[in-house]
Amino acid sequence: ARIMSRYVPPRCWNSVAQDKEHQSQCKRMADFITHLGRTLNLPQMTTATAIVYCHRFYIDDNHSFKDYDKYDISTAALYLAIKVEETGGISMNDIVKYSHKIRDVNSSFPNDEIREKKKASLRRNEIMILNGMRFNMKIEHPHKYLLYYINTVQELFAGQFVDTELRNLTQIAWDFLNDSLKTTLCIQYYNRPKYIAYASIYLASMILKIDLPTENGENWLDTINVPAGEIESKIWT
Repeated sequence: ARIMSRYVPPRCWNSVAQDKEHQSQCKRMADFITHLGRTLNLPQMTTATAIVYCHRFYIDDNHSFKDYDKYDISTAALYLAIKVEETGGISMNDIVKYSHKIRDVNSSFPNDEIREKKKASLRRNEIMILNGMRFNMKIEHPHKYLLYYINTVQELFAGQFVDTELRNLTQIAWDFLNDSLKTTLCIQYYNRPKYIAYASIYLASMILKIDLPTENGENWLDTINVPAGEIESKIWT
C-alpha cells in the first residue's frame, strides 16, 4: 500500500540538478556503480536501475552528497536494484567486499568485523533510499524504446539498411543512453523516457550520417511525437 503508482520528483529538483557540484558528483556516483556492477557481472539494466535510484535519492535537497556518502548510498542502491530486478547469484557479502575494494584499490578485502559493520550500514541505507523514494521502485528505462525502434526498422525498412548500419546505430545510441545515466535526465524526463531514447537515436544517426526512415517523408521526430527542438535545445546541450 505504501508503493506509489509512479515516481514524481520533488519540487526542488530543477535547482538541485543545475548545481555544478551536484552534476560532478552524479557522474562519479554513476561511474562507481557501473564499475561495481561490471565487477559483479550484473546485467546492465540492474546497474541502470541502481543509478536511477541514487539520482532519485540525491535530487531531494534534504539528501546532499556532503551529508550522505555517495559510495555507501550507491552500494545500497545496487543491492536494492539486484532484489528489485531479481538478479540472482549475488550475495550481500560479495557486494560489500567488492565495493570496499573498488573504493580503495590498495586495501585488502574487509575482515569479518568490518564486513558485518558494512552490511549493517548497507541495510540502514537501503531503508533510507526506499523512504527517500517514497517506496516507489518502479522504473521505465529508455533502453526498451531504442530496441523497439530498431526492431520496427528491421521489420518495415529492412531493404534500406545494411546490417552493419543498424548495428552501429544501435550501439552508438545505446552508449548515449548509458552516458545519460551520469546526468539527471532520468529525473527531468521521469515520465517521458522515450524522449531520451529517441534523442539517442537521433544523435547516433547524425554521427553515422544515416537518414532515419519514415513512411511519408515527414520529419522523423515528428512521426514519433517528439519535438526536435526539445531534444536539441534541452536534452543534449
